[in-house]
Amino acid sequence: MKKNTKNTYDKIPVITLRGAVIFPGSKMHFDIIRRQSILALEKAIKQDQKVFFVTQKDFTVEEPDVDEIYDVGVIANILQMTRIDSEEIKILIEIQEKAKIIDIQKTNGFFEASVEIIKNNKYKSDIFLEGLIKTAKDLFGRYCGLIKNMPEEVVMSIMNSDDPIFVVESIASNTMINIDVKQEILVSCDVVEKIELLVEELSYEFDLMLIEKDVLDKLHSKIDQSQREYYLREQMKIISQELGEDIPLEEKYKYQDKIDKLKIKDKEIKNKLLDEVDKLSRLPYNSPESSIIKTYLDTCLGLPWNKVSKDRIDIEKSKKILDKDHYGLEDVKERILEFLSVVQLKKEVNGLVLCLCGPPGVGKTSIAKSIAKTVNRKFAQISLGGVKDESDIRGHRKTYIGSMPGRIINAIKTAGVKNPLILLDEIDKMSSDFRGDPASAMLEVLDIEQNKNFVDHYLEIPFD
Repeated sequence: MKKNTKNTYDKIPVITLRGAVIFPGSKMHFDIIRRQSILALEKAIKQDQKVFFVTQKDFTVEEPDVDEIYDVGVIANILQMTRIDSEEIKILIEIQEKAKIIDIQKTNGFFEASVEIIKNNKYKSDIFLEGLIKTAKDLFGRYCGLIKNMPEEVVMSIMNSDDPIFVVESIASNTMINIDVKQEILVSCDVVEKIELLVEELSYEFDLMLIEKDVLDKLHSKIDQSQREYYLREQMKIISQELGEDIPLEEKYKYQDKIDKLKIKDKEIKNKLLDEVDKLSRLPYNSPESSIIKTYLDTCLGLPWNKVSKDRIDIEKSKKILDKDHYGLEDVKERILEFLSVVQLKKEVNGLVLCLCGPPGVGKTSIAKSIAKTVNRKFAQISLGGVKDESDIRGHRKTYIGSMPGRIINAIKTAGVKNPLILLDEIDKMSSDFRGDPASAMLEVLDIEQNKNFVDHYLEIPFD
């Protein structure tokens, strides 16, 4: 390497840095691993210990080309070199000056460049510059408060320095700000521009770290809470086992798992069921109310909340099924096929009602079964002859002993889907007395605007 003038160097070996920018005025340790860098280092040792460090634009590139490195870097003097093995060398360098590449070539497997030394502009200290430096120091102090592992001697040297160039480059060197911004700070020769670049990027990095810290704190809080709940549950389980009352806790977790697996979309319904589970967990095992709540939960969780039959309407196939199942009844079958045709055109089958009337034995029930078969729906039959109590339709309040859901909910539970074809048999044989009018309760069942939110007295939650 030849030094032409006071400001230029010829054929100085070049070492490219990955993911780092270094600044003049400091000493640093480096591990040299890449073959290209080892060759450059060996050439520098043979010459006058001078080497040019420059950052590559993409740190993932193993052997960067000329256009993949920045044109401004630093000249360093090698103070110490220790060879670990043939593939690794440790060095101690003193970074002296920043310089710009004038010409660069790759020879013998490494870069050699002609560089020109760049000096920072002279500056005049004023209140604006002092304010910028104070802002940078304050931001750096808050940044150090978040990362907790900044060496104290580094912090003290920056905070006690009055040299703005040293302050800005030391802060840039010791923080995790963007590499491109570090390079801009190195390239810039104006001290005000340097500090403004640093303050803007450091402020952004600080805000980012605050958000990250907030997220991590919340995550740790949740983990700590989960661990705390786990230990408390284990303690409660042991205490309950000693008292012979371990079943309620086991059942609580079992019911919670079942509710989660149901994937009920309505949050109010899910919260209602979870409230009942919490109530159960607080009751003594031998409490009469606990058996009532368990029966209620078993009933609710046994309902097909998300299970539906997929409709299949084919007029030709429907006609064949009706003709196969019933001889004659042409008017009835024609009316049913008209009804199904309208449904097919509307692409809607939900909540529709057909009234079948005629004397006993003419085939009303079997016609209903055939319709269920044609539309690919489960069939459920409810016999209403002689029903006098409204609770048979809408269910009993669960607070009563022996209470149960009404016939509608039971039919759906038996069918296993929430859209079965339900036959309300002998609906004209219902009667009313002092216990209420069951025929009036049927209005909600048959009204397609209401039955999508049918509320059984026992369930106390809407069921579609």
